[in-house]
Amino acid sequence: MAKTHISISLDPEDAELIRNVAKENGLGVSAFLALAGRKEAARLERVAAAFADLDNAIAAAEAEAEVMPWPSETAPEAPPGR
Repeated sequence: MAKTHISISLDPEDAELIRNVAKENGLGVSAFLALAGRKEAARLERVAAAFADLDNAIAAAEAEAEVMPWPSETAPEAPPGR
C-alpha cells in the first residue's frame, strides 16, 4: 500500500516519550502514531454518537429561541412605581 508522508511538530518531551513507548512496544514512531490516531478517532466517533441526541436537542432549542419574541414584546406593562 502506498504511504503518505506528513510532518508534525512536537515538544521535545513528547517526541521522546513517543519514541520510547513505540520502541518499548516494538513499533516504529509512524506505526505507533497511526495506531494512536486510529484509536483516538474511534473514541471521538463514539463520543459524538453518544451525544448526538443531546446536540440535536440543543440545536433545535437554539433555533427555536431565535424566532421567539422577547418577553418585553409580549409581557404586560408593569404598573408605574415598580
